[in-house]
Amino acid sequence: MGVKALDKDERSFALTTSISFPMLAPERLGEVAERLDHAVYEATGDVAAVTGYFVAVNAGAGEIEVGLRFEGMAPRYINETAHELLESVLKQVAQDQMPPLASVREESALTPA
Repeated sequence: MGVKALDKDERSFALTTSISFPMLAPERLGEVAERLDHAVYEATGDVAAVTGYFVAVNAGAGEIEVGLRFEGMAPRYINETAHELLESVLKQVAQDQMPPLASVREESALTPA
């Protein structure tokens, strides 16, 4: 069987990004990742093109990695959609903290999935 050309609605992409929290004690990364996971789950329900996600602690780097799988969305819209979604999620997680939690989002990588 040969290679099949995918229809634009069949294309899927994965976007991953790392988020650091400079003012957060490293032992609290897991706690923040848990809240971030819940917030991403809630936020992705509003974006039909997001069909999967992950949130993982990278303790060695002191970061939390977030990945989003997009299906049926043109690549040119994925970065903007992901940026808006992650900004909303980070704002929500930051508001849960006393004092507010500052985050730094590293560059994202978009790859065919």
